[in-house]
Amino acid sequence: NTTVYYSVYAMDDESDDVESAEYSYTVSDPVPLITVNPSTLNGFTYVVDEGPSTHQTFTVSGSTLTADITVTASTNYEISEDGTTYTSQITLTETGGSVDNTTIYVRLKAGLASGDYIADQNVTASSGEASASVFLSGRVIELFDIPYSNDFRSLTDNNDALLQGFVISNAQNETGAGGYLRIFNGGYIETPSIDFADHDYLYVKFSSTTYGGAASQELSLKLTIDNGITYDVLE
Repeated sequence: NTTVYYSVYAMDDESDDVESAEYSYTVSDPVPLITVNPSTLNGFTYVVDEGPSTHQTFTVSGSTLTADITVTASTNYEISEDGTTYTSQITLTETGGSVDNTTIYVRLKAGLASGDYIADQNVTASSGEASASVFLSGRVIELFDIPYSNDFRSLTDNNDALLQGFVISNAQNETGAGGYLRIFNGGYIETPSIDFADHDYLYVKFSSTTYGGAASQELSLKLTIDNGITYDVLE
């Protein structure tokens, strides 16, 4: 900060100068500023052994900087300037105290164990005392296997199933009654292929309160052994 002192004089042609009391004001130094947008990214997801996740992007810029911006990803994420080469840290060079709006790609790393990657997960852009963070939320889900359970009550449930190899056709999520999947006439949910040689029997259970459809609509369970060419209804 810089302090400037000044005095005020009153004067005319017939009188002596009259000096006021001394005054002062302080000019603050420019405050370095880093801006990121958006500040939150969700939905980084993949199935075990099939990572990394699909990338998402955010932008970072800076003004009145006194140093370059360092962009750093937390342990389970990685970042890139071109969407091809990923690393844990990127330096954005300031020019004349500024860094123009720059797109950064971020994704959940490959090779992670199943689980949620939310707490303390972020990308931080810093320059001197200035910083800004993008908070990240991701998860790695298990491979499809027997036994398997899925309530299909939320879009997340559906997306997990799709990643695991399910096919969901002519159906949509509804938010009422705690959430459920509405299957319209002709719609279906198809599992990934199951090797029956690995199991003595299979037990399938579903709830009509979860798989809501039209009035008087019937749900059936069908089995195919020719890769979906023909289906037999299980009674």
